[in-house]
This record gives sequence, C-alpha cells and structure tokens, in this order.
Amino acid sequence: MKILVTGASGCVAAALLPLLAAQTFVESITGVDRKAAAFTDDKYKHVQLDMRDAKLKDVMAGHDAVVHLGFIVAQEKLTEAEMRDINVDGSANVVNAARATGVRKFINMSSISVYGSGENMDESMTPQPPPWFPYAQHKLAVEQYIQQNMPEAIQFRAHLIVGGRARKFLREIFLLPVWLDFGVQPPKQQVVHEDDVADAVVAGLQHEVRGLYNLAAPDVIQLGGDYIRKGIEEGRKIRRMRFGVVRAIANVGRLFIQKDLLTLISMLDTTSTVTCAKTTRDLGWQAKRSAWDARRDALKSLGKA
Repeated sequence: MKILVTGASGCVAAALLPLLAAQTFVESITGVDRKAAAFTDDKYKHVQLDMRDAKLKDVMAGHDAVVHLGFIVAQEKLTEAEMRDINVDGSANVVNAARATGVRKFINMSSISVYGSGENMDESMTPQPPPWFPYAQHKLAVEQYIQQNMPEAIQFRAHLIVGGRARKFLREIFLLPVWLDFGVQPPKQQVVHEDDVADAVVAGLQHEVRGLYNLAAPDVIQLGGDYIRKGIEEGRKIRRMRFGVVRAIANVGRLFIQKDLLTLISMLDTTSTVTCAKTTRDLGWQAKRSAWDARRDALKSLGKA
C-alpha cells in the first residue's frame, strides 16, 4: 500500500510514521507538510508543501491511501479567518485531490471536541462544538465536507492526544505548580495516548469500514485536577487553587490574556467522556495505554519522570 500523510512533521505523525514504516503491507509513505521532514526511513519521502497548494493533486497521484493529519490547533497570532482557511479550506483541497486521483482509502483525524460536553458520548450524538473553540468548529466543518464528498472515509474522533511527542505546552501543563479544585462537581475528562492513535490508523488502513469512530483511554480524569496533583506523590510542591479564582482572573483580564489560554481554561472545566465500543467492535481497537501511561510518557520526554 502506498500511503500519503498530511501534517507529516506534526506530533501525531511523529508517532504514526515509524509504525507505518514497520508494517509489511506498507510499500511507501509520502509525507506532506509546510515544515521540513522530521522523520527518515527507506520507505519515506517528504514533500515540503502547503496542503492548500494545487500541486497536492500531482503529489497524491498513484497513492492508495491518505491519512489526513494536517490541522492547526492553536490560533496564536492568526485571525480566525486565517485559521479556518488552513484547517477547513486546506482539508477540502486534500479531499478534492483524493477524489480526483482515485484514492481508495481516506482516513481523517478529527476530535471529540466536536461533541461539546457530555458523558459516555457515542458516534450517533449530534455534534455541538463550543462557540469558544474554533478548532472544534473547524473539525466539524471538515467532517461534514468529507461525509458529503467522500462518504467511504474513516473519521477518527480522538480525545486529547497525550504522550512524549505531544505539543510541548501540553506536556508542560503537568508541571504546573498548582492543581485546580473544581469543587463538588468536578469535570470528567479523558485522554488518548499517541501510540494508541497510531494503532487505530493502522487498523483503519487494514479494515473495510467507514464512518465515525471515537478514540480514548477508558480512565476518567481531571486534566487540571488529579492529572496535575499526581505530582505531589512524585515529590513536587504543588498548591491547591480554586478554579473559580482562575475563571474570575480570566474574565477580568479577557482583553489582555492570549485567546488560546482562555480556550484552555474553558476546556479544563468541560466534562467530555466518550465510549469506544463501536471502534472496538468494527476495528478490534482498544486503548492499550492508560491516561496515566500517557502522562508518564509526557513527563519522561521532559526529563521529569
């Protein structure tokens, strides 16, 4: 199988590409990213290209499968329109190129953030992405475009992806000197280990299925609570802080605080848990690594485990 991967210099690709290269059914891998190659292998060729570029169709020609990972998570200095142009319009270009070149297997990495909030959510639920999270809105827009134009695709709704290759700012959250006390009704959350996400993609490439599939480790945690508080057992000094205080400071300083930080604060207070029963039934996938394994590997990558 000849596979093209977008977002090939990103965090998820860092876990996926070595696993793909080790598969006997994989003949070759082409990585596409605006950034330079971050992976080398005899099976791998890197093309430094924006996924919005019309030349993508020429690069994609001759491939059997596409794994679409290219996406911007943090808005940083981009306007929302610029972010949407990359995420939504760029993804549409990838889908259009796949259709034009006859790609027979398409896998899109989406996000459970499209659901909004809730417990034990399954793939049949109506998405309600939060208004404060452009990333989730863009993910849903891409899902819908794929459903309309490539209904045979697999779309994985992954929970927060954690591990040693995750974005550094996410890994460093676990080193914060405070843990958040949410009171009598703390949020319920999950994560998924990056290697389990890679396993799901490999399974998807080998199964004749289509549609939406959730990915999450079964552990229910609090990202800002016990996930940080665990550091006390590891010998770090971590103080308790009421989440209401954090929320009040954010509201007062809304005009001066970076938008991505405001989004993170809202995310920490959002209950979001899913069931992966359908993924297990159709793909034989289940998380092999716990939320605590993901946390351990994230800290180990920082030299703190």
